[in-house]
Amino acid sequence: MANSSFLKCAPEFIGDGATIVGYDGSVIRQGSNGWTCLAANPRNMPEAGWTTPHEAMPLCADEVSMAWVQAYVGGEMPNLSRDAYIWMAHGDMGEDNTQPFIFNEEDAAPGNWIESGPHIMLMPQDPSSLDLFPSDFNDGEPYVMWQGNEYAHLMIPIEGYFDDY
Repeated sequence: MANSSFLKCAPEFIGDGATIVGYDGSVIRQGSNGWTCLAANPRNMPEAGWTTPHEAMPLCADEVSMAWVQAYVGGEMPNLSRDAYIWMAHGDMGEDNTQPFIFNEEDAAPGNWIESGPHIMLMPQDPSSLDLFPSDFNDGEPYVMWQGNEYAHLMIPIEGYFDDY
């Protein structure tokens, strides 16, 4: 999969100046705008690599949203200085909408498995600020993933969200 796929997981005005990080954590290209794009699929990468951008689940995040990503990956409580956004214009391979760290449909709560199309995520400084948003992901409006959890975030579908998934 070409590194340019990482750039296209956000609008050009972000991707063109973003740092590109490989799956092994190496910097492929140093950026200039404070954003970082990388493959974010938490599953084990196939030996031959991800075959599509959707499988790689690339994201673009600024410094604050990257702090959220690092806390999530490390199983730590996010401590953000402000609300932040993450772009995932290639979508993701699926997760349980009610519990973090569930990456297989058979382990998900019944009816709560969602494989997302293109979206933006709002990572709130205070996850409880999302308590009044719906968690239903079926109607196309923004919804909360992992509601009531320290990793709760608002999923904001963008054009193409329901096209293939």
